[in-house]
Amino acid sequence: MRIWTKLLVFSLFLFAFFPKVAVNAHAAEHRNNIVYSTILGPNQSITGVRGYDAAQVLCTGSTQSNGVTVGMWWLGSLETGVGTLFTPTPNIPGQTVTSSLFYGPNTALFDPSLGSNIRITGSYQYAESTTLNNGFLYEGPLDGSGTWLQINVPSDAVGGAAVESTVPHSVMGDFVVGNYNLQNEPMSGNAFLYQISTGEWTVFTIDGSTSNLTSAYGIWQNGNDSYTIVGGSKHKGINKAYLIDYQPSTKNFSRLKFYKNPHGFGLTHFEGITGTRDGYHVAGSDSDGAAFVSIERKKHGSFSKARWTPVQYPGSSTTTSNTVYERTLIGVYTLPNESGVNCYTAKVLSHKR
Repeated sequence: MRIWTKLLVFSLFLFAFFPKVAVNAHAAEHRNNIVYSTILGPNQSITGVRGYDAAQVLCTGSTQSNGVTVGMWWLGSLETGVGTLFTPTPNIPGQTVTSSLFYGPNTALFDPSLGSNIRITGSYQYAESTTLNNGFLYEGPLDGSGTWLQINVPSDAVGGAAVESTVPHSVMGDFVVGNYNLQNEPMSGNAFLYQISTGEWTVFTIDGSTSNLTSAYGIWQNGNDSYTIVGGSKHKGINKAYLIDYQPSTKNFSRLKFYKNPHGFGLTHFEGITGTRDGYHVAGSDSDGAAFVSIERKKHGSFSKARWTPVQYPGSSTTTSNTVYERTLIGVYTLPNESGVNCYTAKVLSHKR
């Protein structure tokens, strides 16, 4: 599936350069307690975001260069849309990179051990590869001159089967989450957890199965020994969004909770997560499109019901939900009779329902 199609369905390489990027008509539009703005340029997407300092965020995603999808990260202000774009090529010896898509990221604001470095994950393709998509983990300076490490789900983690694709989606603390699928098995997609410090891989077993099309799109570090992961999985015959906790010291998953938009129908999925004082804000998708979702953490530790606020960029024919930062949902939208995409921010001032 083409990367742009994946972004639209479910939200679903060059030397580094540093142009100052102005917004793509960054005029804000206020509708139904949501402030919408277009950000970046045409056919540029944001897939992940973390705070960088008091005024700036670090976003990951992709852009287009001569018809090729190129991974990028962007340091700037979501309020003004002004920032700096970086498009480094994954630099791994012996590999001729042909395309890339960046996810993550993580910064010293959340992990002080990074110092002045950043950490980015994502996927790429290269000419010499025998697999389709390969995962990577980058750690180093903003200019992309740091260390690039290939991280592919090994066959021994999936019972000896051949892995066709590894697509990491999010990194925080000591863990990366993402998805993999097996060669010659179209419906074999499943989620993984990768521990950076040990190189250990854990595949998800939700509802007792590794064959529920489980995805892991976002991870949030609650503390040194507590993480919360979001994504989707087939549950009782339909794919539903979920939250689940992971405790590194015991290697246990717990408090799995599935979510369905009570005002919508069909599929639901969570794309990204950010912590709040009382719980989490989540980037959600359902059969009606994009949604900003709030979930609280109850006193005994379980997750509350979800509050869904539908988000649709004004005048768009399609709006996706890709990631979330504080109260701002980020995704892409398409306009009627146009083939390209634009990236938007939607600051949710209050829930509509």
